[in-house]
Amino acid sequence: MKKIPTWFFPITLLWIYAFSIFGILEAGGGLPTWEKIFHWESLMVIGAPIAAAIIFYFLFNKFKWWLVFILTLVLGALMSIEMVLQYSSGKMDSLFGEIVFTILIWPVLIIIPYFLTKLADRSKWWKIIIIVILLIFLAVQCYRLAVSEKSRDNDLISEIFPDTDGAPVLELAWDGELDPKTATRYTPYGIWEAQIEYEDGIAYEPANEMQFYLITDKENFLAAAPGIVIQNELHGESGLLTVRYGKNYSITYMHIIPDEKIEPGTKIEIGDVLGKMEKRNNPTWGEETWWEIQITKKEGNKYRSVPPYDYFSKESKEILNAIADNSKETNNFWIAAEGSHGWTIIDGCSWIKYTKTPSWWASNRFDSKNQFESQEEFLDSLGLGWRVGDKDGRIIGPTDKCQ
Repeated sequence: MKKIPTWFFPITLLWIYAFSIFGILEAGGGLPTWEKIFHWESLMVIGAPIAAAIIFYFLFNKFKWWLVFILTLVLGALMSIEMVLQYSSGKMDSLFGEIVFTILIWPVLIIIPYFLTKLADRSKWWKIIIIVILLIFLAVQCYRLAVSEKSRDNDLISEIFPDTDGAPVLELAWDGELDPKTATRYTPYGIWEAQIEYEDGIAYEPANEMQFYLITDKENFLAAAPGIVIQNELHGESGLLTVRYGKNYSITYMHIIPDEKIEPGTKIEIGDVLGKMEKRNNPTWGEETWWEIQITKKEGNKYRSVPPYDYFSKESKEILNAIADNSKETNNFWIAAEGSHGWTIIDGCSWIKYTKTPSWWASNRFDSKNQFESQEEFLDSLGLGWRVGDKDGRIIGPTDKCQ
């Protein structure tokens, strides 16, 4: 069997990098900067093609190409086993498409360069033609990524409104009169609001938002602060709508059926109708209306959720306190600095008693840009030995008994 020439290396690397340039650069957070290129995920994705080229060079020189082709299929099938396990544990939403892609990716990345190498070995002109074509392919892919990045930046909306670095003053805007006596339940910021038992431990859901439930016929979800809409998403029966306030804060309205006419870039004022509040049937209280928000603060290139209650006006805080006091359902595990019915829980069934600060990872809020901090990296920075428990961001590690 004829030995595979060393041309296999540049052809393979050019092909793989051109084919997966989006993944290589996106791993570090978009277009290259030194910080992004040397991000560990970028280094891993950049190094993988080099290792693959070396391994498959020796395999092609030892075995027939069709045996290597079968090997790549087996490799993809083995890699897909992890996806099946993640899907069965609820950590993946879809399966078939991911498996097909994983099984076929290695044959596409390796077998095509093999035949291009065979073609290039015919003459120096074939070598030049193939290298030029691959360089053009790589340049086109880089250009597409640049256009995609520019488009994404435009989607984030460059206008700042209001033009301030400061924090918002929130108002509990309501369609008509809000009667706190109709409150059925409330969930303060800082608690473990759910516990789900998995095989590898109990996963805790950190509440980094605040919410309450009322018995009311009101539907409109009104804006609590001015700003620019940067996110409007509907997921099933409800969704998210995020409004950026100034340069450093955003307010995300959750469990909202957002008005589809409100597009990113829309300027919002306090009291504007953003959509409809979600309504759900509770076996004890009947149909409840769900009001929930999250406040995110930008700190450098990191994003943290902060206690929303702290940002409300004095008048709105009085209404929120009345809602908590009139809630028909509460929890003795909640301990707040301002009393048993506080809106920020710092002890008892609380993650704040561990972190010693009322801020939590929120890099999936504020805007759609990739940040340099994953949830795993945030948890590592806490030094508590916690880890991500599932796709919904629940945490394995705490041992509180909060049920």
